[in-house]
Amino acid sequence: MILFFKHSYNIFKEKGLAQLIRRAFNYLFYLQKSLLNYISLFFAKFFSLVHQVRLRKILSLNGNKTIIIMLGTHSWFYPMFQRPPQLAKVLAKKNCTVFYYYKFPTKNLISGFYEVVNDCFLSFRLDLLLKLNIKRMFYTVSYDLLTEFSFLSNLIYEGNLVVYDYLDEIHPDINQKSIESSKIDKHDKILKDERFIVLATAEKLFDEVTNSRKTNKYLLPNACDYEHFSQNKKIVFSTDYLTIMNSNKPIIGYYGTIAKWIDFELLIYLAEKRKDFEFVLIGLIGDNSVYDFDFRQFKNITFHKPVKYQDLPSYAHTFNISIIPFKKYSVTESTSPIKLFEYMAIGKPIVSMDLAECKKYESVLIANSYEEFAELIDYGLKLKIDDNYFEIMKKEAKQNSWDNRADKLLEIIGKV
Repeated sequence: MILFFKHSYNIFKEKGLAQLIRRAFNYLFYLQKSLLNYISLFFAKFFSLVHQVRLRKILSLNGNKTIIIMLGTHSWFYPMFQRPPQLAKVLAKKNCTVFYYYKFPTKNLISGFYEVVNDCFLSFRLDLLLKLNIKRMFYTVSYDLLTEFSFLSNLIYEGNLVVYDYLDEIHPDINQKSIESSKIDKHDKILKDERFIVLATAEKLFDEVTNSRKTNKYLLPNACDYEHFSQNKKIVFSTDYLTIMNSNKPIIGYYGTIAKWIDFELLIYLAEKRKDFEFVLIGLIGDNSVYDFDFRQFKNITFHKPVKYQDLPSYAHTFNISIIPFKKYSVTESTSPIKLFEYMAIGKPIVSMDLAECKKYESVLIANSYEEFAELIDYGLKLKIDDNYFEIMKKEAKQNSWDNRADKLLEIIGKV
């Protein structure tokens, strides 16, 4: 205990209070994960028979449906409802039984398998799923730094399909920590091993895949849940957000992770040039980059805490303009922003910097400079009377739905 306090004091003395608090949170997070791991092991052992019976019952009702096991890196209930659970939810509607594996239990402690939507089950019992004597499709993502190549390769050897989804550039900004060379080697091995089915979300990533293989490669960009985001349901907004809404100023909005890829200098420029607009960013603070700037002097910039996925469309429907204020560099040039397609479903004008994946769509207003970004916001505010523009946007949103992406994925695995 004395050593603990001494170590804490040394951190405070050498690196300051902020670093001490950060270290403390990291340590608490480590303890939480350790505790959850012990809980998983306990329930896996104590309720093993219950879990086996539950799985047998699920499979008895399966018929001839395709079995898909998604190796999740985040809880299904993570605030940012991203591509893997989106695909899982839609695939479960298309004659598939989907198991979304995440190593820490959530609502599946006792039963082992929680049916979150019809034919889609959350489970922490990968060990039981691996024992199934049937052909399965395993789905894994590029930012999974824990699953070993040998494990995935063995799944193929046993007669299963393995889909590797190349979501973003392998970069410290995405993983928020340095990446071990062994993890980069794993990625390179998968790209070269044509037994794997490799998906890429963006053209730049697909080009990289193409340089490593000739077959089993497919471009499958991100998408949106059109039904979810096109609806503007009545909700209770946060007090802070109500203040912004009641200002009766145009709301220029963004939602998503707030991290190094955000062009904070662009935000400051816009706030200075358009003082009568409210600039709102809703989401998790992903790293410390935002703290390099003093936003306290800008009363028209608000960083709002994350909101629940089910409430997100209602917040976004209050935007007058939806923005993608990303810096232009290798990470963002390799990104297919999910929010881009969700913005389309919301139906408000979209302004983005000139990023490769955003320039593909007619409904996106593309800026090549800070000045043009501000001018396009002004232009976008006048588009509310342009029915043709919003018809184009609606068409692009529906074309880029998760439902269509799931159909394409099933077509792909049907070829193998």
